[in-house]
Amino acid sequence: MLEKLMILANQVAKLRSTFHQQKTQLTAVKTTLAKMKQQDDLETEPVVARKKISKQEEEIAEFYDFQDDLEQYTGKNSLEIHEVLESADTPMEEVVLKLAGAINVDVNPQDIKISHKLNRKGVKPIIMKFQNHKVKSNFTRQERS
Repeated sequence: MLEKLMILANQVAKLRSTFHQQKTQLTAVKTTLAKMKQQDDLETEPVVARKKISKQEEEIAEFYDFQDDLEQYTGKNSLEIHEVLESADTPMEEVVLKLAGAINVDVNPQDIKISHKLNRKGVKPIIMKFQNHKVKSNFTRQERS
């Protein structure tokens, strides 16, 4: 009976040894899988970043288009006049009203939102912004004829 116990003890020892080897191998496999997952994550990360950057570039392009539209719309009521010789003391609104009278356009001071000289070399042009597009259209239509 002692012999049988010794044989069983040897077999249990061998099983424990095999169990420990398999446990070590399993740990190594888990570590390898974890590293592979990290590599997959690192490989997909640039793809996700590129998609995000592409989307942001599209949004920026849309914003630039929107800004262009706004700038064109806000310039809709503006008019730039060149070669007007006036003294520095004369208010620009008065110059615009005299010019409107000279070309027979009915413009009131309330029709002019803002007028001023642009900061350029030489004879400085005048920019004026009207309250509405209709007044500007009348001004430019009469100016051409």
